[in-house]
Amino acid sequence: MDLSKNTLPALILMDIGLPDVDGITLIKQLRANLKYKSIPIVVQTAMAMVGDRETCLEAGAVAYLPKPVALDVLARLVADYSRRMRDEG
Repeated sequence: MDLSKNTLPALILMDIGLPDVDGITLIKQLRANLKYKSIPIVVQTAMAMVGDRETCLEAGAVAYLPKPVALDVLARLVADYSRRMRDEG
């Protein structure tokens, strides 16, 4: 059974430096898809460049975390968005 077809995540945590697709393009594709449009996307990257944060947020990400990611910040984001999904759900 493929859970990805039946279960939606509460949060998408992704890197923008992906091997097969540009992360910004992927964010835009997810935002254009009704199934994934409302799922919060948190971007993390080791290749932080000037303007990347703004570009990711404009594309539809809700947060941008440069690597190394502070675990307390990540845990707080996951808890906040999990709580929001539960409260809305």
